[in-house]
Amino acid sequence: MARDSEGTVYFVHRGKFAARKGLTKEYALNFFEQCFPDRVVAVLDDKGRHAKFILVARMLDGLSDIADFGRAVVALKQGLGRRM
Repeated sequence: MARDSEGTVYFVHRGKFAARKGLTKEYALNFFEQCFPDRVVAVLDDKGRHAKFILVARMLDGLSDIADFGRAVVALKQGLGRRM
């Protein structure tokens, strides 16, 4: 989870998905940056460093945002299959 300066809470994902050949964190972040750029955010991690995360949902938007994230993950995995 992450929180912005206004106190809004977000669910974020580091980009690490279940081990599958070719599906690296870097590949996932690049995919989201190209196909869903509004879902890649820079956040201060737990060590105080800026890191890229994939935005899953804003607490205010809830389930529809989570469903959108799920559809994006399906597209990521389908694209990986075509790449091999």
